[in-house]
Amino acid sequence: MSIEVRQYAEDQRRYWDDFVTTSINGTFLHSRSFFDCNPHNAADDHSLMFYSAEKLIAVLPGTLRNEEGQRR
Repeated sequence: MSIEVRQYAEDQRRYWDDFVTTSINGTFLHSRSFFDCNPHNAADDHSLMFYSAEKLIAVLPGTLRNEEGQRR
């Protein structure tokens, strides 16, 4: 089984939120609306979406942060 990792893009919002709301352990904390409440998240959004055979199987919200002039 091969897994493809794609960086989240705004046009994927519906797929992300549909996945979270229909998953067993997804909560509002995983939703794009909650993530986007923090303006820093939108500026450095590097969330990931994981696919197997073109089917979304996982999401990982994340940002890059700037620490002492370096992105981490």
